[in-house]
Amino acid sequence: MKFNIVKKTDNYWLQSDYTEKTDNYWLQSDYTEKTDNYWLQSDYTEKTDNYWLQSDYTEKTDNYWLQSDYTEKTDNYWLQSDYTEKTDNYWLQSDYTEKTDNYWLQSDYTEKTDNYWLQSDYTEKTDNYWLQSDYTEKTDNYWLQSDYTEKTDNYWLQSDYTEKTDNDWL
Repeated sequence: MKFNIVKKTDNYWLQSDYTEKTDNYWLQSDYTEKTDNYWLQSDYTEKTDNYWLQSDYTEKTDNYWLQSDYTEKTDNYWLQSDYTEKTDNYWLQSDYTEKTDNYWLQSDYTEKTDNYWLQSDYTEKTDNYWLQSDYTEKTDNYWLQSDYTEKTDNYWLQSDYTEKTDNDWL
């Protein structure tokens, strides 16, 4: 899917290919210029901190997201694999009974703390979490994959919007 966007500001996510590249955006396309703090689904040999990659890396720095299995485990990374060691602020797609703040899980939890991402449907909704489900109550700074007509600042959406607010990624 390609979007025709003329104005490009920092800190947005785009699924389209851009030649102008600013820091802190996420792109699904392959780039040779690589700046810190963006997410890419492509394989890179240059590795900087704080980006997300779906590829397997042997060099492991803090605060990146990887879909591969790692035995070295540092705080604040996302992994799709099952881990028994559990540190705060990581994302896991596996089911955990120990629940700490600020991690993302794809499993259903009844205990709900602020600032985690869940792919499950929740009725209790707190600020600053990401959900893939449809919500009618909408608070600032969460990411949703669903279409919303009410649009608040600083959330990420994969849907097309005509009204565009500051620092939202479209």
